[in-house]
Amino acid sequence: MFCAGFCAELQARSFDGFGDAHVNARALDEHRQAWRRWLHDLGARVRDLRELLGLSQEQVARIAKVSQGAVSRFERGDALSTPWIVAVKIRVALAARVQQLEPDVLTEGARRFVAQTALYGLPGDAALPPRIAGVEVLPAPELTAIVRAYRRVPEPARAQFVAIMSAVAATLADRTAR
Repeated sequence: MFCAGFCAELQARSFDGFGDAHVNARALDEHRQAWRRWLHDLGARVRDLRELLGLSQEQVARIAKVSQGAVSRFERGDALSTPWIVAVKIRVALAARVQQLEPDVLTEGARRFVAQTALYGLPGDAALPPRIAGVEVLPAPELTAIVRAYRRVPEPARAQFVAIMSAVAATLADRTAR
């Protein structure tokens, strides 16, 4: 669900004994309304793109391997509790079709849409799941190991950990330079 976690956290904070429950309930309602407006606008863009591509909801549903009802709800903005995977499948299905168009006729926004979707590992066949391999957060597995080790160190000792690792790095750099 798109905002369930944040909404639950906001709701939990509304009864912390320090704030006015009415004010916090209003903030929660405003948050939900903001997400609903955003989803409605997103759904309208998805519908516009689908229609531009000459696809029916049923065709997008078949390509994405979701129900036609899921596509319809998403386009109407009634998708506040739509699973993330359904949204990704619809996006991948549309991006696969946009990718078939001549790049010269696409706007910068459409090219960015395809490029961003490619980060999901857009497969050649839109019915297949995206490939995840190749999306690295850090440039080297060794750096990932160091970051994980840092996270295991208790908070008060982290500065010392960094100092030790910096000294080790300086020593290794000196040895390599000789």
